[in-house]
Amino acid sequence: MNTPSSSHGIIPVGVLGLGRAGWNIHIKRLKDNPRFRVVEVADPDPVRRAEAEKELGCRTFASRDELLAQGSSSLVVVATPNTCHEEDALAVCRSGRDCVLEKPVAMSYAGAVRVANAFADCGRRVFPHHQHLLFQEHLLLKELIGSGKLGEVFEIRYHWVSFARRNDWQTLRKNGGGHFNNNGPHALSTMLDLLGAPLTSLAGNASHIKDVGDADDHASFLLRTANGRSGVLMLSTCCAAALPKFVILGSAGTAWPAEEAGKVRVKFFDPAAAPALEVRDGAAAGRAYGSGDQLPWQEETFEVASMPELAFYDNVADVLSKGAPQIVTIESAVEVARALEWGLEGADPAPRTAVG
Repeated sequence: MNTPSSSHGIIPVGVLGLGRAGWNIHIKRLKDNPRFRVVEVADPDPVRRAEAEKELGCRTFASRDELLAQGSSSLVVVATPNTCHEEDALAVCRSGRDCVLEKPVAMSYAGAVRVANAFADCGRRVFPHHQHLLFQEHLLLKELIGSGKLGEVFEIRYHWVSFARRNDWQTLRKNGGGHFNNNGPHALSTMLDLLGAPLTSLAGNASHIKDVGDADDHASFLLRTANGRSGVLMLSTCCAAALPKFVILGSAGTAWPAEEAGKVRVKFFDPAAAPALEVRDGAAAGRAYGSGDQLPWQEETFEVASMPELAFYDNVADVLSKGAPQIVTIESAVEVARALEWGLEGADPAPRTAVG
């Protein structure tokens, strides 16, 4: 591989796949980032190759293998169809390059482990594209949980829902499609990060309800993690109700999206300022319900925009050029792959001794 040198430290990038993710997400962000230069792309569609050559001034190849054999990139973005991610990532690894890998990183837990081990063995970096872990909303929720303001967080509920009908290739199981495979990595990567521990149980199902293909368009799961926390996930394009995107439940309060976009509402109390309660066994006095407890409730609203804005590709550049910590790790993506397969197949692909 002939990697070009640059006195300015610009990272030369190749992109495999010029579809929706490759073109609309990765190339869109890379071409506006001065720390990268797209030097080559590969796609079997000659029209898309011509478009890339015209707009980016880069070399184009008809196949992955041609790009890896003849190209000069040091970082390759894998934005090919879902079923190709593992094989393409392993080919990038064998070529001695670093890799940005679209989700899902593999179609199985074992495949994700193979990708992780291969890059560890060859000494190159793989960056799973779980970019929601860097979003300001997620960073705010993580900081809020860590602050202890909600007390001991015991359950996190996510509702990633809408009502929309699809008819593209991602509605077919043979293509690795389905709403859970395609958007589950985003929801699971953020939920597992907030839950803060590996899965010990997962129950529920992914169902095909109304799309024209045969893959799932509705998923509902109950998760439990090794620290005793629970997660309730609904991921659906079959829900027309305006459910809150998240609800975080703690022993001293709750957080949920405010009515005003871009804000998080929190209702909480200080347990030290709450009156003491004692168990009253026996018949209820006056047949009354409740304890008469008056809690010192407080309410706050937090601005999502108050959090630092982190860009996925800036972290990639910092890792490769400055040795900075990698925010989205392959280990976290392997755990997401485990949850995906567990949900779709109904059994843990990596059995562990249950905790809690």
